[in-house]
Amino acid sequence: MKSVGEVMAMGRCFQESLQKALRGLEIGVAGLDPLLPEDEYSDAAALNRHLREPKPERIFYLADAFRAGLSLAQIFEQTAVDPWFLRQIEDIVQTEQRLQKIGVSALNADNLRRLKRMGFSDIRLAKLSASTEQSVRPFAPRDSACARYTSGWILARLNSPRPRLICIQRTLWNAKPSQQLRKNHGARRRA
Repeated sequence: MKSVGEVMAMGRCFQESLQKALRGLEIGVAGLDPLLPEDEYSDAAALNRHLREPKPERIFYLADAFRAGLSLAQIFEQTAVDPWFLRQIEDIVQTEQRLQKIGVSALNADNLRRLKRMGFSDIRLAKLSASTEQSVRPFAPRDSACARYTSGWILARLNSPRPRLICIQRTLWNAKPSQQLRKNHGARRRA
């Protein structure tokens, strides 16, 4: 009997979550990597067979079908996968193809931010632009609010008989969570 695993990924959109989840499978992929060599894209029978058979690699073959030039309607006819999901995969593949054409020279901080929000890893961006990971990284934004602050709601007990829900927001470089919690707890208590 074969065991079945699962992976969980969280992102701002489906595309980011999908690509993070694929990397989380730990099978050596950096996203929607092609499984078929480009010379096999013309072999419609083999591609259709891969699309019809529901196997673990099917998601990669869906992307390969878009790379081979099949339309969304043709892929839907073969797979019965909801068109919304197919559009999301098609958008990722089209973005990959645009990046292959323009290369790393056209990347700037805004383009990289958009690609990162779609879930592209540095390794995948380097593969697509025929460059190295280090050549992609200099475009990464250095000063971002996400890197500095974290906030959230937690249940705190802090020497109190009843738990309280408080909001924490701390600078990752300066404050320790316990210091900030005590500060928030004291402010609530005086109020």
